[in-house]
Amino acid sequence: MNKDLFDKIKKDIKQTGFVIELEIGEILRKNQFHTNHNASYEDKDCHLSREIDLTATECYRDKKTNLYVEYHLILEVKKNSDRPWIIFTNPPSYIGYGWRILHSSFNTTNKKNSILSSKLIDLDNPLILKNRIGKAYHELGKTSSDKSKIYESILSVCKAAYYFKDNVGEEPFKKDFDKNSSVEIHFYIPIIVIDGILVEVYLENNEPKIEEENWLVMEYEYASQNYLNASGETEKTFFPIVVRKDYLDEFILILKKWFNSCNKGLSEEVIKRRSK
Repeated sequence: MNKDLFDKIKKDIKQTGFVIELEIGEILRKNQFHTNHNASYEDKDCHLSREIDLTATECYRDKKTNLYVEYHLILEVKKNSDRPWIIFTNPPSYIGYGWRILHSSFNTTNKKNSILSSKLIDLDNPLILKNRIGKAYHELGKTSSDKSKIYESILSVCKAAYYFKDNVGEEPFKKDFDKNSSVEIHFYIPIIVIDGILVEVYLENNEPKIEEENWLVMEYEYASQNYLNASGETEKTFFPIVVRKDYLDEFILILKKWFNSCNKGLSEEVIKRRSK
């Protein structure tokens, strides 16, 4: 291959975003995640097969309590150096997230409720570290005729997370807890990684405060007959996280702290339940 062709290929692939996806995959594997590039998921509204950029999974098994937990990161990757993402935030309307985080499970409920406290999931939960949550967004310089990369990314990553959740686990509240069987829990965390600038805007003393951020949490409510919540209602709430690519290593440490706290709390709770 001559140098001119090599340089042309190198310049061209930088525009595609695939190199960034490879870099993010390396970061995740370095942090002991099992990764999969360009996994397929079904868009239930359009009845189409689509691709999500990356999925990453960390597994925890406690043989003593017969507990198995998987944390699934569902990732969409976007380059936005020319149009910084601006997220408008305000205080959340609730204290904790608990089982509102997308999850599926086996042998974790009785016929009335979950056998595990939702407070366990809030121990060191990164969503709670932020005292504001994103509810609206804007791309700098975007006109009304331009497609919103933010909206497309949120919709894609949330639908993908729901798809993977929908294909694992049992229907809750149909059976009673069996203390002699294993307990299995899966969490699904939608994440948008951006190679660019992330800006938060919120009110402070009735004046807009503008700050550059490394990561933010958003609340996205999606109403569709094809995406139901646990009560069978058409409005499903997702909590996608937006994180800058150059902060991903540090953010993974935050996630790992949550995973460890969650594993410890769930193991202790399962022991209590089995002893009753």
